[in-house]
Amino acid sequence: MNCSDERRLVNERGFVLSEVPKAEPEGFQPAVQFQRRLMVVHGDRSYLDSFVAVVPSTTRCVVFSVDGSLTASVSVTGRDPRVRPGAVDTVRYWHELGHVILYLTARPDMQQRVVSAWLAQHCFPHGLLLFNPSFSTDPLKQKSLHLKHIVDMGIRIHAAYGSSKDVAVYLGAGVEQNRIVSVAGSRRRACMFI
Repeated sequence: MNCSDERRLVNERGFVLSEVPKAEPEGFQPAVQFQRRLMVVHGDRSYLDSFVAVVPSTTRCVVFSVDGSLTASVSVTGRDPRVRPGAVDTVRYWHELGHVILYLTARPDMQQRVVSAWLAQHCFPHGLLLFNPSFSTDPLKQKSLHLKHIVDMGIRIHAAYGSSKDVAVYLGAGVEQNRIVSVAGSRRRACMFI
């Protein structure tokens, strides 16, 4: 891509513009697309490597609360938290069925690299990662707003996994009660449907 092409991708307000594939004929179910984007600053040649997800409405997704269902320990300092037994297999199961995976966390977006690296290090499938835009006094409300926005766009939440704190968030976003899995800390009862 030459310099003139790059400039055309950014509008006068600094927003990155990207072409979305044309709508398919009626009845055709388009696939979810992850498109890689490399954005380079001309002055110092710094760059941002990212993915853009093109997700058709009515796509089914499965939500996983990172700290509620995937980790067996909590680490806010950046240390490597343990993976909850069976978590990778569960996420892969839904991914192989063709569902979009949504990783949801109440962590601020400044921890994006740490959380992304942790997911990759432990072989979790590629998915969409949603953070709080900044530190929040009510992180569960932020999670709820994220999910409501996704549902309002027409994305269907097929199942949702999280801790007991996440149950109210999922119910508030319109997830059916029989599609919520609460992952408990007890070894005897590792998870339960609500």
